[in-house]
Amino acid sequence: MENQWAAFDDDEEVEIPKTTSNPIRKIKKKIRKKVQSYKKTPSPELYNEIIQLKKQLKALTTEPVRKKKKKKFKKNRIDKARKANERKRKREKERASRFNEQYNRWQQERRKEEYNRRLKQMKIINTLPVDIINWLQNPTKKGYYMLMKKYHPDKNNNKDNDYAKFITAHWHTISKI
Repeated sequence: MENQWAAFDDDEEVEIPKTTSNPIRKIKKKIRKKVQSYKKTPSPELYNEIIQLKKQLKALTTEPVRKKKKKKFKKNRIDKARKANERKRKREKERASRFNEQYNRWQQERRKEEYNRRLKQMKIINTLPVDIINWLQNPTKKGYYMLMKKYHPDKNNNKDNDYAKFITAHWHTISKI
């Protein structure tokens, strides 16, 4: 019968790991022992030995190189409400700018129309009778009624119809203000 343990027989001997000679560990051990004995019986010689051992330890241990910690990837949290508010504000701003552009164009057109209307009025005013010109400077209700009585188309057989139109138009613009 064969030896069942034959497979494990090796000619090479397995080396048993030896304890490493770690000087730092040895010094730390010595320091611990000295500190314990110093606590029991304090003496200046022991104290000096502890200081010497600590200096040796310090010489052997340099400050370790610290690895920079990698920042963990943080997924940015998206604040949906804030994003929605930003989009809303942006749309409102665009709408307001479009409105302002349209409003400014409308104002310019209105100013041009007003300017043209006043030019026409000035041309008409130069051809108006003196009593209407005086009333334009100080328009009153009584003056309006007197001028309408004087220049009404029914009273004047449809003559001076333009004067009546001008007086009523001017009176209506003043009375709205």
